[in-house]
Amino acid sequence: MNILVINGSPKGNKSNTMKITNKFLEGLNSIKINKIKVITVKEERIDHCLGCFSCWTKTAGKCIINDSMSEIMEAYLDAELIIWSFPLYYFSMPSKIKALMDRLLPFNLPYMDKNVNNGASHIQRYDLSNQKHLLVSTCGFHSVENNYEGLIKQFQILYGNNLEMILCPEGELLSIKELKNITNKYLETVYEGAREYYTNFKFSKNTKGKLSELFLPPEVFIEMANESWNMSKTEETEISKGEKLLRQMKYIYSPINISTDKEVILEFYFTDLKEKYQFILNNKECKLIKDNFRKYTTKVEVSFDLWKQISNEQVKGDDALFKKKYKVFGDIEILMNLDSYFPVGENIDKNSKEERKTNMTLLFLPWIVFWLTINFNNQIAGIYPLLILGILPFILEKYKLSLYDKISMFLASIFGILSLTEIMLEFLYFLSFISMGSIWMFSMFKQYPLTAEYSINRFEDKEIKDNFIFIKTNKILTLMWGVIYYLLALFSLLPLNSYKRLLINPLIPMLMLLFTNYFANEYPKFSMKKYVERER
Repeated sequence: MNILVINGSPKGNKSNTMKITNKFLEGLNSIKINKIKVITVKEERIDHCLGCFSCWTKTAGKCIINDSMSEIMEAYLDAELIIWSFPLYYFSMPSKIKALMDRLLPFNLPYMDKNVNNGASHIQRYDLSNQKHLLVSTCGFHSVENNYEGLIKQFQILYGNNLEMILCPEGELLSIKELKNITNKYLETVYEGAREYYTNFKFSKNTKGKLSELFLPPEVFIEMANESWNMSKTEETEISKGEKLLRQMKYIYSPINISTDKEVILEFYFTDLKEKYQFILNNKECKLIKDNFRKYTTKVEVSFDLWKQISNEQVKGDDALFKKKYKVFGDIEILMNLDSYFPVGENIDKNSKEERKTNMTLLFLPWIVFWLTINFNNQIAGIYPLLILGILPFILEKYKLSLYDKISMFLASIFGILSLTEIMLEFLYFLSFISMGSIWMFSMFKQYPLTAEYSINRFEDKEIKDNFIFIKTNKILTLMWGVIYYLLALFSLLPLNSYKRLLINPLIPMLMLLFTNYFANEYPKFSMKKYVERER
């Protein structure tokens, strides 16, 4: 597809609108590589229309002004899709792109006609009835209503059913790095919307709903926007950069994630700015104070530059703590839960389809009945793993299979076939435990140990996978599970009757599962405590 992008933002390629446009183009190119021409309007010489009508009389179809418009008009006529990308300026468009639009007059003939809506219009000089148009626009308000009506009407008159739109209120937030995990979710919706758009040049109702979602609640955005000008209502007093950064944290506070009715006092001391602030957190609101401090629950001593890098995800907070680049006093658990209190990665799209997750039950599922029945009925033990493979399409509707689930199902199916054919029947019980234990041990040599593939579901922040303590905790658990299954293999060789084996087989893993839940919760807290500084 031949695509023309008209970038009308005075900020050029650094504009928030082009962030959306570029993600849209990525989505289109993920299906098929397109021919794309981008015209950055601010870099072109585009004079204002003279209203001389020479393009109708003296030089039919051609403007007499010698500037960039002649090349732009050629690209316009050649395009199958035109993307108009610019921010909302005073309820309309930036002046230079309005000048460009005025200069499209040569595409019309001077003769008038009555259009389908009983209005008056000029007859088009060229047949552009198959040309599609997409309007991409951001604005600094929190609402489309009472802001975009004039612009929308103009484009609807010009392009009718060939028009689709992405209008993004609160678009200024696209430039705030601290909020990129929120804004990136919107850009991913744009990406998927582009793939959908490729088929019929329209967005579905569901996609339109997602694209109209706000990044932040209106009242939060208004407060944030007003304070961004760094002025009080009475005097032009600059807000400290430290205070500004913490205010940005305050705006995304999520009170529902506070598990206690008591207030939490989170103190920040920026060592390079010599400034101290406190958050007072409860299950209703977050207050930021600069004086009348109270006894803190948790205190963070950190340089402003480092905390800004942590907020921007340029530096991992846990890694910086382990390397003693900043200090923590008091309750370390508050710091561990900081991402849930200030969830920059929280998905505000409540209607989106939930991402499929891994489930450790799938790892054991092919083996459960096999272990319970192999000593009594090898036919049932053999059929069961194969039945699990039969219902696999239904499992995949809800869950995502990890590498270890796939290995487990593959091995279980082999054991099922061996059981049905009675090959090495007397060794299958022993070998099945060896196989399961080997899966756990094999994962110790991978970047992420086996339990990490499942325990990650307990965390909103998926980057926790690269957390040193998270990896250490899961390596210990994975090793213990591997040992447990090797021990079960040894127990299977003992001269025990089938009923005693039936008791031992589920009992030990069940006890280990209880221990796993306890260890996964308590060991990270225990490990983090050694990074807590003593009270001074």
